[in-house]
Amino acid sequence: MNVDLGGWTPVALSTDLSNGGVLRTVVEDQDLAIWRSAAGAVRAWENRCPHRGMRLSYGFVRGESLTCIYHGWQYGTDGVCHAIPAHPDLTPPTTLCVRAFGCVENSSLVWASLSQRDRQPQIGIEDIQPIRSLTVDRPATALNEMFATVRFPIADDTAPDIGEFRSISINHGLIVREGQLGDQRRLMVAALQALPGDRTAAHILTSPAASPKLKTTFSRWLERLRWFAEQSPITIGDRHPIGGTVGE
Repeated sequence: MNVDLGGWTPVALSTDLSNGGVLRTVVEDQDLAIWRSAAGAVRAWENRCPHRGMRLSYGFVRGESLTCIYHGWQYGTDGVCHAIPAHPDLTPPTTLCVRAFGCVENSSLVWASLSQRDRQPQIGIEDIQPIRSLTVDRPATALNEMFATVRFPIADDTAPDIGEFRSISINHGLIVREGQLGDQRRLMVAALQALPGDRTAAHILTSPAASPKLKTTFSRWLERLRWFAEQSPITIGDRHPIGGTVGE
C-alpha cells in the first residue's frame, strides 16, 4: 500500500467541515482556524485576526469570505482583507492579510501543513468513508500502538472482535488495519493528530462503505476504545475490553 503523508497532518474528517463551517485546531503548537467556503474551498489560517488578535475560529463564513466576529473584518480565500465595516469606502491594502498555511482535502480528510503546499498526502485507499473523530486523553504514540493491534467491527451482525485481523500499513500517525470474516473484508484507517497536553484527535475511516447500522456499531466501539485508552497504565498482554489482547 502506497502511503505518503509528506509532512501533512490530518485535522478533520471531510464530513465534519461542512460548507460555511469553521473549526479550531492545533498543528505543532500552531493555533489554526480551519474553514470551508460556500463553494467548498478549505483553508488553514493562523487563528488570529491581524486587527486586534481575535481568534478567527470564532468568526463566520459568508460566501467565499471568513469574517472576524470582533469588528467584522472580512478575508477572502486568498487571505487578503477586502472589507472593513467601520470604513466602507476604504479599499484595504493587499498587505493586510492573515497568515495562511497549506490546506488540502484528500481521502475524505482535511489536511494541514505548516510547510507543505504542493505535494499531496496519499493513503492509497479507494472508496474510503468517514466514521467519526474523537479526542482521546492519551499521547499519539500510545494510540499509534493501540490502533496497530485492535480488532474492530467488520459486519452489522457480528461482535466487534470476530474475524481475522492484521495491520497492512503502520506509519507514525496513520494506521491501516484489515479485518476478514468469511468473504467479508473491511479496512479501518486511523489518522492521528497530536494535540497539546498529550492528547490526540483520532480521525477514523473505513472501506468499503458501511451501512448506517455498522457506522453506529463502529461509533460505539470507538467510545469503548477511548475509555480503554484513557485508563492507565496499559501494558502489553492486557485483555482488551472490546476483544483481543494488547500486543497480539
